Amino acid sequence: MPIFEFVCKKCGGRFEKIQMKSAPNPECPECGAGETDKL
Repeated sequence: MPIFEFVCKKCGGRFEKIQMKSAPNPECPECGAGETDKL
């Protein structure tokens, strides 16, 4: 599975997650918001 980088729309935090391409974007590990974008 590939590693994707995400950014949180709420707090601006960036994080990486190993997941399938078809999986939904994960929640932000810093603030818990469900609004993240894949970079």
